[in-house]
Amino acid sequence: MEEIHSDIIATGEGEIETPTQKEQRQRAEGIQVIREVIDFLEAHPRLPLPSLSPMYCWFYNKEELIEAVKELGDCKKVYQGNYFMAVKNFHGFELQVATPKETVCKQIVTKKIVQEQVPVTWELQDVEKEIVTWDCPDSLLAPEPEK
Repeated sequence: MEEIHSDIIATGEGEIETPTQKEQRQRAEGIQVIREVIDFLEAHPRLPLPSLSPMYCWFYNKEELIEAVKELGDCKKVYQGNYFMAVKNFHGFELQVATPKETVCKQIVTKKIVQEQVPVTWELQDVEKEIVTWDCPDSLLAPEPEK
């Protein structure tokens, strides 16, 4: 009996593909769909241009994110809410490489005592509150500092 490896995927057409081949095929198919939408819009000029901006490419791995930022070339960094984005602008159209902030930033939690009214007694009491800040690198492409 032939052994089947978990890193090889049957396509259903008697062929097999590796995860890398599958990813490349899915990427090519996605690009083809975008081309079909563009062709459709060109063929139907009475349709307004849909809202395209921004388009996101999501990453959850720092090394893959860094490679994607290198691919973008000249871009701007944006830290918004809980996310980091590298933004490439194409004449008003934005392509964003995005990740949760913790992928590239170190969360810093400090505490401080603040006075707050407590609903039960309606008096001021000292309570400890967490203060969350983020220490984000100036450059994703710079080497990591030695620890």
